[in-house]
Amino acid sequence: MQENESNNLFDIRLNHEGVTAIKKFAKIAKWVMLLIILFSLISVTDSFASYFLTNRKYSFGNKLVLLQSRIYPYYTLIYCGLAVIQTFNYLKVARNLSAAINNNDEIIFNRSFIYLFKNSIFAVLTLSLGFLMVAFRFYILIESFYIK
Repeated sequence: MQENESNNLFDIRLNHEGVTAIKKFAKIAKWVMLLIILFSLISVTDSFASYFLTNRKYSFGNKLVLLQSRIYPYYTLIYCGLAVIQTFNYLKVARNLSAAINNNDEIIFNRSFIYLFKNSIFAVLTLSLGFLMVAFRFYILIESFYIK
């Protein structure tokens, strides 16, 4: 028992304000998850619809623009998939914190930080992928400007 106590970095005590904030966070996390799923479905549908319409309409033109129109639906699919996974981990943080408070369970409370870490990993991946697409689109813009 004393060995376990010596491994603890510090004791955490939640006051009423902290408990209320965590419970509000848990409620909002559910809505965030639903909105991300809805946004992802709309985005993926839009990008694939645009892909099929663009490829039939514009078979000739700037090769980079055509490449972007072919890549973009798959980029959107991966980007939205990462966003859903990220939000799932965000929701798990909220649920574990709420469950830890309800059950007064420090193990579940500490487990929530694992999901917070996973959330941040997927956030970095999502932002990196977004940066690559924006950089590619910016390159296309510059290339198109100098070609004319």
